Amino acid sequence: MENKNFTITPTGLLYIGEDSANFNQLIYASQLYGTFFAVYAKISSSRTESDKTGRQIDEITFRVVNYKGIIDIGLEKAEYNISTKEIDLFVKALGNTSKEIKCKNLNKLRKEKEDILVFRRQIEYLPNRNNSGVFEIEKYYRDGTFTQERPDYESHPIAPGARCMLSELKVLI
Repeated sequence: MENKNFTITPTGLLYIGEDSANFNQLIYASQLYGTFFAVYAKISSSRTESDKTGRQIDEITFRVVNYKGIIDIGLEKAEYNISTKEIDLFVKALGNTSKEIKCKNLNKLRKEKEDILVFRRQIEYLPNRNNSGVFEIEKYYRDGTFTQERPDYESHPIAPGARCMLSELKVLI
């Protein structure tokens, strides 16, 4: 048997065509606080008169679904970051799980076929180490009575434990 090295490109697909607002598209999935969760998006887009090949993203509506685990992860806000050209998803343990969130600052964001759109998860930590019996395990280590703050893996591009901080999606029109 021949041993071939296969490269798997972890790029998903994101449809922003004419009827894309009809679909809940999976745009991000991860695990925090022992809970597996996913973020879905409905995307409204349009063509401008001068635009023959790309589309303008007019609105993105997000919702979070918690699948496994005892701590609900909520989506607090979503915002297009002009400097990074990514959409930041702000998640929080025990946060908003019931209402849909609209993306802020889209500012007539325009994408061409096969462009990449990145969604980056940002954690809003719980306010204390211990929050009414819920220990802030994403920011602190705990072993019995010993607690210590974890290194800030969120600000490093590569982190141990294969932390899932972003998703890169290729645009389909």
